[in-house]
Amino acid sequence: MTDLVSIIIPVYNGSNYLSVAIDSALKQTYQNIEVIVVNDGSDDNGATRRIAESYGKSLIYIEKENGGVASALNVGISRMRGAWFSWLSHDDVYDEHKIEAQIHQAEMLPESIRERCCIYCGNDYIDQFGNRLLHPVQRAKSLDNRVLEADEVTRAMAKGLRFGGCNFLIPSALLKGNRFNEDLLYTQDAELWTRLFAAGSYLFMNTAEVLVSTRVHKDQGQSKLRHRVKMEESAIGSVMVPAILKLEDSKDALTAYQLRCLKHGHVESARIASEALIAHGWITPRYLCRAFLASLYGKLRPIARSLYHAIFHGFIR
Repeated sequence: MTDLVSIIIPVYNGSNYLSVAIDSALKQTYQNIEVIVVNDGSDDNGATRRIAESYGKSLIYIEKENGGVASALNVGISRMRGAWFSWLSHDDVYDEHKIEAQIHQAEMLPESIRERCCIYCGNDYIDQFGNRLLHPVQRAKSLDNRVLEADEVTRAMAKGLRFGGCNFLIPSALLKGNRFNEDLLYTQDAELWTRLFAAGSYLFMNTAEVLVSTRVHKDQGQSKLRHRVKMEESAIGSVMVPAILKLEDSKDALTAYQLRCLKHGHVESARIASEALIAHGWITPRYLCRAFLASLYGKLRPIARSLYHAIFHGFIR
């Protein structure tokens, strides 16, 4: 298969890491690619523009007014020509075999589902200098190396499966009627994945194959505005809960989802799930006890997380 793959790099004030990301895209062993850099209204005295333009005709460079990551991705999607979409954050790095490996996995899929199946790889973490971090990495051994139908993906997401946006290779056909929600500044990726799988998309995972390095640094938007992230969780819950209710084991899956939301401090999504549990008469004394403990954990978790990162990042420096 020699399909064109579009790698879209949205960037805002990204002169510190952008060249590393672009280099990793251009050095892909899979040759039939186009790289699109979308400058989301950077106000860094032209530093981001100069870096992108220094690559000349080896990439497509687009400038737009600032509107957030979702709007930058949507502009790139509207301009791309590829049969496949791959998102690369300006501060992350692709392994040189990322696209080739995922296209090979796509080739192995039954032709009947190829245009409806997202391909997903594993990732590790690096710091601002590119050093590998001893950071917890999500693996999904029980889900790896097989095609998952939408219900199974929804069930796994309810129980805690999370996705990194740059790990995907997505058929462009799936994006024709779907775009990133531009009202969401920080959870636009999770909301779109939830919608795609709620609508019946397939998934092929291979998290054991690490093809993306995710950079952890102090300037990341989510680390600065966690309160906004929690507010946006309601958009995910409003899609996730109806999808869960369609499952055969919806009671167990919804309970697991609500408890997970409480543990992670996702108050709005937990509220939406709780309302559904009450409406279906699925509240029991045992559940109330578990919900109390999950809520308590959710309140203590940010404190423990802050201490962990303070100690951990202090150590690696």
